[in-house]
Amino acid sequence: MSNVDGIHPDRLCEASRLRAIADGELDLGALGHEGESGRRVEFERGLREACGRAMCSGEHCASPELRARVEACLREQAEAERAAVASGLEARASETRSASFWQSGGFRLAVSAVAAVLVIGAGTLYIGSLSGFGSTQGESSFTVGLARFVADEHTRTLNGSAADAKFGDAGAMADRRAFDDAVERMATRLEARPSLPETSDMLAFRGTSGCRVPGEGKSAHAQFVHVSEKAGETTISVFVKQADGMMGLELGKTYEIDGEACEVENARIICWTDGNLTYALVASTERGGVCDGILADLGLPAPTESLR
Repeated sequence: MSNVDGIHPDRLCEASRLRAIADGELDLGALGHEGESGRRVEFERGLREACGRAMCSGEHCASPELRARVEACLREQAEAERAAVASGLEARASETRSASFWQSGGFRLAVSAVAAVLVIGAGTLYIGSLSGFGSTQGESSFTVGLARFVADEHTRTLNGSAADAKFGDAGAMADRRAFDDAVERMATRLEARPSLPETSDMLAFRGTSGCRVPGEGKSAHAQFVHVSEKAGETTISVFVKQADGMMGLELGKTYEIDGEACEVENARIICWTDGNLTYALVASTERGGVCDGILADLGLPAPTESLR
């Protein structure tokens, strides 16, 4: 199964490997010369944290209303660009079907246009994600950023190439030994042993990988598949990060994210802390009842408070 080495470093340039290591998606050894590489990675992480503090905290932090307006403008621009590209491609449909188009430079222009749309879309996502990094405006804005991140990442890795890239062969469930090994790797990464659901005939372990959950400290993403005769297969994610106190969680309690308030669709998210680590359990809304059984197996109570 997968681990933080799920990304193939040989396919990345040195700068990309550096960013992947800073994100926790690759081990430091992927750069070689660990002494010098370690300093470069620490500089990269320090630079990101400094930018996050400057852009998202203190008296100069944008208000939620302004942030929402900026995100809306970026989304509108991205939609306009996508529509323009789609219209242009449709208008040239007969031309692009000919071999001469692909033998000339025409196809490169089309690829460049699509790339421009992707850049705008990535900018939209990045600006949106900043609302959860290092925010001191209060627990609410941080919770929104975290909720959107874990919901999107859970959905993104449900199947297909994204799942395979993060968890290896996502169609092959891991055995008990692979699960135990993965927990040990997570414990090393997080500097504390995470409490994860025990595998069983009804709960198969899918894989784990490093992750970049909003907030300070390291984090990881584990995925499972719950099987029942009534509901069939339900994929659940457990995001674990070093506790930073940003959400104001109390020991012994679980909290459910208010999806409507956080503008999170089709995801049930439940959070809790054990003091050292913060957890976010995610499942699709229509299969959200599975979360109650997972909490019970972990010895945790059902959520009685909501976060927004």
